[in-house]
Formats: sequence, structure tokens, C-alpha cells
Amino acid sequence: MFDRFNEHYLGEKLAPDFEVDVENLEFGTETIESMYDDVLVSPFVVEKVLDAERRGFAAVVISCFMDPGVQAGREVVRIPVIGPGEASMLFALLLGDTFSILDVGAERYRRYNPPRQVRELGFGSRFRSARGTGILVAEIGADPDKIAKPVISAAKQIQEEDEPDVIILGCTGLSTIADRVALALDVPVIDPSIAALRMGEALIRAGWVHSPRAYPVPSKKSRKMPQPYRLFKEDLVEHVKHSRV
Repeated sequence: MFDRFNEHYLGEKLAPDFEVDVENLEFGTETIESMYDDVLVSPFVVEKVLDAERRGFAAVVISCFMDPGVQAGREVVRIPVIGPGEASMLFALLLGDTFSILDVGAERYRRYNPPRQVRELGFGSRFRSARGTGILVAEIGADPDKIAKPVISAAKQIQEEDEPDVIILGCTGLSTIADRVALALDVPVIDPSIAALRMGEALIRAGWVHSPRAYPVPSKKSRKMPQPYRLFKEDLVEHVKHSRV
């Protein structure tokens, strides 16, 4: 749905000495808007991460704010694996003391307790609020212009009522209208796609990769999974181990 947009959008934002290749999953859910979706797509995300390392890519960005498969992907490769959700929050902490998240999905809500993703990253004390717009991800791809007005309205409400220093767009699909949202507000607005892209560029330039102490190689053992869960074959585990020597 977003492939052609991402290729053009990210290609324009990319540093001149980098190249980006956008790929979709062969299997999985149409969009990722729940933990159920996250669990279903994660094995296929990790398979793509493995394939990217084999093909010589310097880093991988997972194009979903929920960061599916990011932690597992880091265990099986020795190139940076970046999640837009994590990258967005890290950048937000550099730009202000507090942040709010403008979310999408079926539910329209307003919350002040840090969601699971924020808690797991340890950023709960800096979290101000999260607001769900009730807009499905598929609706963004179908007609970005149609959802721009309600998203901007929700972003303004967050700015005025919750007073965060920074607002994070909680879906990479919102990159389609990120510039319009940023122009309508008086605080920094973080596009998760760009946050992840810039994080990837920075890690590559610095020559940094995640610690094997935090993300150890999975142990060698039998993993009986139905096709198309090809990443669990023992030859892939062996490939990862050899690549780390």
C-alpha cells in the first residue's frame, strides 16, 4: 500500500551517499494495529532482516511504529535493526522533556498512562499522553488528504490540552501527511519514518551495532515450524553464527 510512497518519500529525505530499498512482506496482515497483528507478522519481518544482511545491506528499518520483530531481528544479524517507535521516542527525548503520541487504529481514545511500548523502553516518566484518532491505517493509504484534517485537529488538541514538548506521529503511514501536521503546530512533530531513517544513517556512519550481550545469538536447537516460517531452519542459525565470527 505504502511502498511507492515510501520509496519516493524516503529517497528524497535520504543522505546523498545512501540508498534505500523498500520491500513488503510476502505473508502477514494488511496492516499492524494490534498485538495480534504484531505476533503474526514478526516471523516474516525477521526473515526479511536475515535476507537483508545476506544481501549486503548496512541496516534495516522496520516500517511500523509498533516495531514488530525488531528485538528478535537484532539477535540474528550483526547490522543495525531500527524500529520507528523506539527511534521516535529517542529523538523526542533530545528535543524536549515530555512527549505525546498521536495514534491511529480502530479505537478513538485519550490516555495518560504510558502504553506498553513506552513502559518497555523505560520512558514512562517523560510520557505525557496518547490520543487515538479512530482512523484505520488502511484509510490513510486509501486517501491521505481525507484524513489530514482530523489528524491535524487531534494534534492541535494534544498540543493545547496536554501541553507536551514534542508530538510523535504513532504510525509510519502518517508520513503521508507529516509535513502538513508539522506546519499546523507550534511544537516539534516527529515523523517515525524519518526518525528511523536518520537513526539508521547515524549508526551506519558511526560503525555502531547493537550489543551481543543485550541481543545474544539464539541457541542451536530444533525449531519445527510450518512453512512459510523458513527463518527457523537450522541452516539460518548457522549462517548467523558464522557471520559473527
